[in-house]
Amino acid sequence: MKKFTKLFLSCTAMAVVTAAVASSAMAEGVTVSKDDYNAETGKLVLHVDSTAEGQKTLLVFGNGFDMTDLTDGIPEGAVIAIDQVAEFAADGVQLPKNLADGTYKVYVGGEGIATPYKTTLTLGEIVGGKIIVGDVDDDGEAGAMDATCLLYADAGYTAESLIGNAGKTITTENGNAVAGDVDDDGEAGAMDATCLLYADAGYTAENLIGNAGKEIMGTMNN
Repeated sequence: MKKFTKLFLSCTAMAVVTAAVASSAMAEGVTVSKDDYNAETGKLVLHVDSTAEGQKTLLVFGNGFDMTDLTDGIPEGAVIAIDQVAEFAADGVQLPKNLADGTYKVYVGGEGIATPYKTTLTLGEIVGGKIIVGDVDDDGEAGAMDATCLLYADAGYTAESLIGNAGKTITTENGNAVAGDVDDDGEAGAMDATCLLYADAGYTAENLIGNAGKEIMGTMNN
């Protein structure tokens, strides 16, 4: 790979990933676990589900940040690693050493990856509480008001005053879930709103309401 200045490299990598994410749905083609991160060296081993050769782009967000935080610039601490490499090294990519416990978002794009990949690196023990599936306005119930939030989210609104927690990641002991995803398709949107309206009307059949109203143990991530 040609040698560029670090500034040019960072700007180029940022542009590649943000453009790809803005125009594409994300795919779960990369995985990491806390065992893949070496706190002493700062190296993170990525497991990328792609045999395609060519340049890849890595973007890692700080604890609590994700791609939506780049809308109005780059907040301090939002991006902790960004790089372009021909192939990810077997011994890992470089992150800061001794990262604090929390949740870090990892994005991978570039040649041979038609749909950008994303995953979450969770460090430390998961300390969670009870979360009601479908309760995106955080009022302790899953119903019509949550359906309204999901319809706003489905229409492209991002203000938390309108969409609540819709679309946020919930970290659980069994992996990650999406806040508002009551039909368990990996997304929070209009179909979930329909399930919640059925639940609000008193229906109980799971083929109509999905997981609306069920309780899970987890942590809501910003």
